[in-house]
Amino acid sequence: GNSQIIAEVPPGTFPDPNGNGQGGIITIDMQGGSLSGGSIQLSADGEGGANGTSTGNGGTATFTQTGGNVTITDLNVSADGFGDVAAGQSGNGIGGTATINLLGGTISAADISATASGFGGLGSPGNDIDPLNPVAGGRGGAGQGGTATITIDRSATVTASAIGASAIGGGGAGGDFIPFSSGSLAPGATGDGGNGTGGTATINLITGTVSSGNMIADATGIGGNGGSSFFFGSGPATGIGAGGRGGNGQGGTATVSLAAVANVTDLT
Repeated sequence: GNSQIIAEVPPGTFPDPNGNGQGGIITIDMQGGSLSGGSIQLSADGEGGANGTSTGNGGTATFTQTGGNVTITDLNVSADGFGDVAAGQSGNGIGGTATINLLGGTISAADISATASGFGGLGSPGNDIDPLNPVAGGRGGAGQGGTATITIDRSATVTASAIGASAIGGGGAGGDFIPFSSGSLAPGATGDGGNGTGGTATINLITGTVSSGNMIADATGIGGNGGSSFFFGSGPATGIGAGGRGGNGQGGTATVSLAAVANVTDLT
């Protein structure tokens, strides 16, 4: 899902469109036969419009295999959410639900990944294009991870270089202040970074046979960096520039569950 509005605005300012971006629903159900080729990319991502009240919400993306033979380069299933840049306060990004169910048949791929991450929009840059009305750097949007799950069960045989479930929450960096006016000697205000909160990333190895070099569940929460204040001028500055505050980072829940009956080899 994607929402975008284009508008003409005065110098030094940003348009103020509004609109949430909601990812949809996409599903592949492999029950038999053979499938071979390059990469399979299932995407139910959402990106919000350029407004602080707009949110990019990931949708629902699912790959299920109960039989047959799959030989591909990569399998990537994503339901990520992305906030956009907006003046003052950028939009939030919220991950949706990304699921891979390998319940039968065989699959061979370099990478098998499910991602349901959320990333806040970067803070808008501040400026003094109009010296009498400087624009402060904007705050980065918040990022919230969703739910990413990979389940291997029953008679599935899986061969992959890497298997990964990711539900990262990343806050957008605060906006820098960049002076343009030669007559401005005062450092401008910068933006704070957005908060990042991890979601739930899970790999369930119940039964079946798995050969993989790496297996990673990632529910990291990363706060955005604070904005920086820059000064360019021929005379002495009339104040001290202060960077924005970094956003908070809070991890979520990451789990790799291994049942006693699962046959797993080649992990490093």
